[in-house]
Amino acid sequence: MEVKITFLLAASFLLLTSPDFTATVLGEEFSYYKLALQWPNSVCNVGVPCSKKPDEIKTDYQRFLIHGLWPFWPNNSALAPCPGNELTSSQVKGIKDSLKKYWPNLLRPDDFSFWKYEWATHGRCLGLEPSVYFNDAIELRTRYNDYIGLNDKGCRPSPNPYKRITIYNALYEALGEKHGQLKRNMRNGGYQLLEVYICFDRQKKVRDCPFRYTQCGDNDQVSVLYPTSNTVRPINGSKEIQG
Repeated sequence: MEVKITFLLAASFLLLTSPDFTATVLGEEFSYYKLALQWPNSVCNVGVPCSKKPDEIKTDYQRFLIHGLWPFWPNNSALAPCPGNELTSSQVKGIKDSLKKYWPNLLRPDDFSFWKYEWATHGRCLGLEPSVYFNDAIELRTRYNDYIGLNDKGCRPSPNPYKRITIYNALYEALGEKHGQLKRNMRNGGYQLLEVYICFDRQKKVRDCPFRYTQCGDNDQVSVLYPTSNTVRPINGSKEIQG
């Protein structure tokens, strides 16, 4: 019995680390992708100040930025983490400029450490070459404008909060009447928009996400701030940027 179990474990490891592994375990293929996009002002106005300077956030990063591209099973659980080789800088050398623009590390000076983590946790579950995985994420992100179309639907960064359903409905319309997801964080005792999620099927066509909100229940009327850049925290005692 012990020999049989050892053999099965070894076979499973070989399957997961095989170049032909394409997120198929026990005959079940992954169901969909979730593109996670973070709003930089909400990342950089709470907790530890971001590694980017406030003027950089205001001028260079006023767009929804990639957090990750995550595959999910049909039961809505993530395929993560997966074994495999670590990411090397040479594997993303040709797309480094695009990654820095759309997928920077806001919390640490080293962008590559963020890409390496997302690859190890999510990317290598797909059995793709790293350049393909990161290019796919960039291509999906660049289908939308800086604000994912929210501004075109009357939902712009503002010092005044929105009802959560207002942001949700704007995203729904921006995605061509497909359901996305919203995630919030806390600032000064209130909620603010931290991330939006867009779901894609295996052919990378937009599909409905399974849930509207990832946190704080289903209350549509809760107030949520979609913060402007004037909330970004200063670094080393500099004055808070206004905008």
